[in-house]
Amino acid sequence: MSHFSSVSRPQPLILLPGVCLRFVALPPGNRAAALVRVHAGLHDAPVGYPGLAHFLEHLLFLGSEGFGPDEGLMPFVQRCGGQLNATTRARHTDYFFEVPSEALPGALARLCDMLARPLLDIEAQHREREVVHAEFLARAQDADTLIEAALGALLVGDHPFGGFHAGHRDTLPVESPAFQEGLRVFHQRHYRPGQLELWVAAPEPPCLGDPWLDRAQGLFGDGAIRQRPPALPTLDGRQFGLQLPDGAPRLLQVFALDRLPDGSSAALGVLGELLASQAAHSLHQVLVTQGWCERVSLRVAYFHADQAVVAIELTLTAAGLAARGEVAEAVRSWLLFVVHAPALDGWLDEQRRVMRRRLIGLSPLARLRHEVEPHAWMALDAPRALHDCLVAVLDRMNRQTPALLTCDAHPRPPMPRAGFALAMACEPLQTTPLRHWHWHLPAANPWLCDRPRKPMPDAPPSPALRALPDEAGEPMLLLRWRFGGLPDARVAGRARRLVARHAWAAQQAGVVLRLDTLPTEWRLTLSGCVEPIPAILLDLAPLFVSLETAEDEPAAEPGPCGLAIRQLLEHLPTALDLATEQAQARPVPAGRLWERARWDALALGLDAGTAGVLAEAMTGLGTPTPVGQSFDGATPAGWHRFGPATGDAALLLFYPLPAPTPLIEASWRLLALHYESPFYRRLRSELQLGYAVFCGFRLVGGHAGLLFGVQSPTASADEVLTHIEAFLGDRYALLRRAMPAPGELAANVRAALDSATSRAAAHRQAFLAGLPAGYPQAVQQALGEVDATLLLEQAQRLAHPSTPRVVLCNQAPTHCA
Repeated sequence: MSHFSSVSRPQPLILLPGVCLRFVALPPGNRAAALVRVHAGLHDAPVGYPGLAHFLEHLLFLGSEGFGPDEGLMPFVQRCGGQLNATTRARHTDYFFEVPSEALPGALARLCDMLARPLLDIEAQHREREVVHAEFLARAQDADTLIEAALGALLVGDHPFGGFHAGHRDTLPVESPAFQEGLRVFHQRHYRPGQLELWVAAPEPPCLGDPWLDRAQGLFGDGAIRQRPPALPTLDGRQFGLQLPDGAPRLLQVFALDRLPDGSSAALGVLGELLASQAAHSLHQVLVTQGWCERVSLRVAYFHADQAVVAIELTLTAAGLAARGEVAEAVRSWLLFVVHAPALDGWLDEQRRVMRRRLIGLSPLARLRHEVEPHAWMALDAPRALHDCLVAVLDRMNRQTPALLTCDAHPRPPMPRAGFALAMACEPLQTTPLRHWHWHLPAANPWLCDRPRKPMPDAPPSPALRALPDEAGEPMLLLRWRFGGLPDARVAGRARRLVARHAWAAQQAGVVLRLDTLPTEWRLTLSGCVEPIPAILLDLAPLFVSLETAEDEPAAEPGPCGLAIRQLLEHLPTALDLATEQAQARPVPAGRLWERARWDALALGLDAGTAGVLAEAMTGLGTPTPVGQSFDGATPAGWHRFGPATGDAALLLFYPLPAPTPLIEASWRLLALHYESPFYRRLRSELQLGYAVFCGFRLVGGHAGLLFGVQSPTASADEVLTHIEAFLGDRYALLRRAMPAPGELAANVRAALDSATSRAAAHRQAFLAGLPAGYPQAVQQALGEVDATLLLEQAQRLAHPSTPRVVLCNQAPTHCA
């Protein structure tokens, strides 16, 4: 989809009595997605069984009356190369998936059956309770989870937002008949007509002949249960400090908002955009200039009916932490300014353009997750109502004295509290003299405006540019610089901060801007909406030229935070690069970065003028090099990187392809699909190692291969690695006895590859690996040529202990060190 006019709005579709869905029509060739929203969540669970709603979400995936555990929604979607997940929030639970269009009826049948007729097997409950407990332990180390718990602790009273609802081993007594009765009653009460919404996005609407409709009858009718929670207590300006395990310090100004006007969810979304703006004159830009702040955002911790708990969250520098009283007063002054800002209508006009850009090219599943939210189209359908609602929300905030929550690593005493353990104490801030600020609304985003594009000189096709048509995948421009050495780390840091400063404006314009600074090469990616990509590149290019002479900024880059497995995934591209011979490169001499640089580029779906844009933008940024030429061709192997230690063991095990040939890659993709469900079942359900368990074929930078990942609160990294190795050995032995039909696997892999995102990723990997432009198509063709003998050979290779691999973990596994 390249134009907003092609984005159709969802329409109600009644297929049978009692089966009403919202249908989003997609252009031909797209994949399909479905989402069910259940209007019951964490706060609706019985008071005596915290976490029951979340536990039920887990149980529904473990089999239903019509489809057993091996034939349910999860293995079905995994086999056809789709994606699925579920999430339980305060007052709703969402189940969603995206699959090839032809798999939509089968997936819908399984989704409806698991919602209506779950098995709730008692042995499965025992196993899944341990998974929920492992998730609880992992989340107990997560900064965002602890902040959410601390916000609940600020409330005084009996509102459910202040309680514990995540659940763990002790709150889910599956052995108890009373608990089993509560589980059944909760399912019968809430998984029924009127409580469930069905949303479908596909090129063609479902039709009366689809067999899934039989299972859907009685699920999506009328009869809603709606309960209004008690009034939110006031916060009365309470001030606390919270100890966090890692990350930059934060300051949150917290508001409890009751009796909000209709449409407030959309108004809070717009307020979040205004707070996050990094344009000139924005709140963010002013606080950064003061040296106080690195990031501003709006955290909507709770929203239901006409109530909300929201926090203006600021990521602080050391100076900002010391001056947080002044920071808080500045934010309060800014809020008072915005509610009366004369240019607010003009800024809201720009937000409508932002929304139009964001709707362009969303994946089917992303479209549904946007559409299901209340008032998703309010910015376009009712701009005056949105303006009035935003002013009303701001007025409510300005009438309150917000609570203040300081979050940093400073030690604090434990706070007695059920659920997540908090180290939290009352910490009143010193009063500061009022300061007069001259506020303005953020400046207009130049990449959102339709500005004339100056004509580019005719440029002949460049051997440094691989340009492919729209059909190759999502629009993208990828620039790669290779330096033949190690650039100065300070210059690389400036480059990352440069891109970070402009990523927000690019994202508003519909473009994802990303820079990967690996040891000996940098990769700048612009993907998304086609129109602004040339302007963004031309505007950024001179800033890159001056990187070596730029001054370093005082603000430090934030340290690692979040779940350990996520930290490892972020570090994996660098780990693979360091595992090659590139790590032996010498430093690039000072002042000679761009003199030494060699660049090439990949363009997907861009117009014929791309060569001219590159010719102008890359002036002074290195020498063009024919696509495919490389300084190094080493394969990562035998290298182990150990990240920051945490309470949980986290491990990634990556097997790079033994040879970049279409037939070998096709066979590994087939094996990965064959391994995915059994690996998840073995390590997560049977061995109960942890909450985060996955495997699959992955493209990581220029490396392709099979990736296994586990985060475990009970097993060491050494034990996790042993379990993965045992799994690979067992799968090889099983394949020797019973080989699956390669043809069936090939059809599912081919369907998984047939999406714009997958095609773009395949072309990106081929480009970075120095493979020919037709390599992704050759892999697709080779899927039909893989036979049982080749599959067995590659399974044996993966099971052999001497096979090259990369281990990345936060604990040193002794037997592979």
